[in-house]
Amino acid sequence: MTMMKFFDFVFLTISVGVTVVSGLAAWKNTSTGNPLVEIQSTQGMFAYPLGIDRDLHIKGPAGVTWLKIRNNQVYAVQSPGPRKIMMQMGKISQNGQWIASVPNHVFVRIVGGRPATVDAIVF
Repeated sequence: MTMMKFFDFVFLTISVGVTVVSGLAAWKNTSTGNPLVEIQSTQGMFAYPLGIDRDLHIKGPAGVTWLKIRNNQVYAVQSPGPRKIMMQMGKISQNGQWIASVPNHVFVRIVGGRPATVDAIVF
């Protein structure tokens, strides 16, 4: 019976250690790591490094949204929405910034890197 308690303690210690290390690694990656472009759509969730230029064509219920990652910024080149609001939202490059196409169910945001400037919500 005492051996069971010893192994319970060992298992608990290992579990807590793994949890703490995993949590710290995840926190470090989102707060100070290299920024990522996170894209949510009807196709799923995808993440791309902000520092690597590329063109992305995201299919949705209204058509195709064409996104560009260039010079550490991401922006919509073409979007099927009738008002083209996603294109008008401009380029984003800072942690926490986002653009979206509601008709096409595409949501794009920057995660990681340095935090964006302080806003009024903090106060």
